[in-house]
Amino acid sequence: MNIYPKVGIGNIQLGMNRRQVTDVLGEPTEINKEKGDVEWIYNDNLELSFQREDLYLLGVITIRCESARLYSKQIIGCSEGVLTVVFPFLSANYAPKQPLFRK
Repeated sequence: MNIYPKVGIGNIQLGMNRRQVTDVLGEPTEINKEKGDVEWIYNDNLELSFQREDLYLLGVITIRCESARLYSKQIIGCSEGVLTVVFPFLSANYAPKQPLFRK
């Protein structure tokens, strides 16, 4: 599954509604609701958050699956040192002026 920063992961894009996500991934294995926000969990590897302040559109994606790739490179399970060598241009505050990938 490819990660696209500030866009989504695989066929899931930030800003999708819950029906659109279900059409792509099917029903979640677990649903958590807290203070009006909703979190969908798929097999402990993928969490999708729909927040009330975002009109319940997909706003946060958390992935723990080692098959996830960023720019075709494995990142889950890598140390911070390895990540900074492989992706020297990335930082927590990095915001590219142009996309770093093409669909």
